[in-house]
Amino acid sequence: MNRPLTEDVLAKVELALDITLMQNQRRFLLSNDYDVSGGRRSGKTTVRCVALALSDGEVLDFRMCNVQNNRQGWNRRFFHKIYKKLKEGGLDVREAMF
Repeated sequence: MNRPLTEDVLAKVELALDITLMQNQRRFLLSNDYDVSGGRRSGKTTVRCVALALSDGEVLDFRMCNVQNNRQGWNRRFFHKIYKKLKEGGLDVREAMF
């Protein structure tokens, strides 16, 4: 279950990632309502990584991820980069193993 996010949390996310969230990304993080009409480079992967990192649940275990597989390896590295920045930015992230 996702934690309810607030505008204050989104401001911390923007600061930690050094980005400005687009309106559809903000809407997704605040209410899980995402306009999926956007194509590549629309920010969907970034916002989904943020949502996963800030969600509640079991420990995320990426140790068995096949890093030789281009897509799995890229996704793991991308999530880890966002996760690390959020954690260093003082946000309460879900426990993860890489």
